[in-house]
Amino acid sequence: MMDDDVFDIRQIALRRQQRRLHARASVEQLLETEAATFGKCNGVEGYALINTGAMATTISMNMVKKLRQTDQIVHDASAILNPLGLPLPEFKGKVKYVDLTLGRWHQVSQFFVVDDTVPEVSLGVDFLRKTQSVVHLEDASLRIGGQKGERVSFLTTRDVITLFQKKH
Repeated sequence: MMDDDVFDIRQIALRRQQRRLHARASVEQLLETEAATFGKCNGVEGYALINTGAMATTISMNMVKKLRQTDQIVHDASAILNPLGLPLPEFKGKVKYVDLTLGRWHQVSQFFVVDDTVPEVSLGVDFLRKTQSVVHLEDASLRIGGQKGERVSFLTTRDVITLFQKKH
């Protein structure tokens, strides 16, 4: 290996490290920015899990109570595709009109209601397809609306633990 090759590798590694440090903001910075990882449902702040293993987008009964929409849960007899044969949560019904905001992106969405309290909102494959979202693991973000859509950053595990501790 030539000295120039070693130098180039070090430069590449240094640039990668700088990009990672820039991408990782503190929890306080995440909460202050418009592109924070959490979103809002009807103006109530919450955290969403991007679940590429779930066919359906869900919301917890606890979150539905926070939104004061328990009277808006409707029975839904539509079949949920389960091509992998994974166990599905028991759906309590569907809430059809929830104002969902992620970063600057906003849309009225529908959710299947489940008993689970964590996560409060789970964005499944149906949501990702409908919104043409792209999951970027390299920069830990979700692009809602394709490559040029709204960028919403993921929280790191440390950020989630810190936020959970502050909440409780």
